[in-house]
Amino acid sequence: MPNITPSITIDGAALYGADIYHGDGDVQMHALAAAGLSYVWIKATQGRTYTDPAFATNWARAKSAGLMRGAYHFFDPAADPIVQANHLVNTVPLKKDDLVLALDVETDGLNIGARAHDCAAEIKRLTGRWPALYCSDSFYREHLQPYFPIGSHLLWIARYGEKPRTPCQFWQYSDAGRVPGVPHQLDTAVFFGDMAALKTHCI
Repeated sequence: MPNITPSITIDGAALYGADIYHGDGDVQMHALAAAGLSYVWIKATQGRTYTDPAFATNWARAKSAGLMRGAYHFFDPAADPIVQANHLVNTVPLKKDDLVLALDVETDGLNIGARAHDCAAEIKRLTGRWPALYCSDSFYREHLQPYFPIGSHLLWIARYGEKPRTPCQFWQYSDAGRVPGVPHQLDTAVFFGDMAALKTHCI
């Protein structure tokens, strides 16, 4: 069991990870690896033009620490989805052993499902792989499920306190994870599978 708090018990294979952005401060990736985490999602971009100021540092440090790394984009429902996809892809220097990109969709807006899918489809066109979709359990069911059907897309679902109702590959189970050597609380998650399974979701 990784040395993180809180931790949860999963039936079957599971790998722990976290997601971070500049607001988490100076995250020491070696501390995450030493605590037994296997992967980290790193915020890269948001909207049409914003790039997280800590992205380049976090991206390089994750690789150095031996963590599987993935980059995500915070989707703006009011901005052009194609422009957003290109902004993400142009920002992230993907390598073949990196996780597929991820699309964080948690803000409602007009035609949010269709617009998020347009962004995801452009990411697939540019990278050859569909991005993972991050959202809350309820937001997925209320807004996104018709556009991202279960079984057709890699789902990273947030639900705190109990397992998601939505079948998913990644479950963000806490927004208050504590890792020795990391001063800030982190969003922590599990991947349902072993390392060989996680690697199938790499570029």
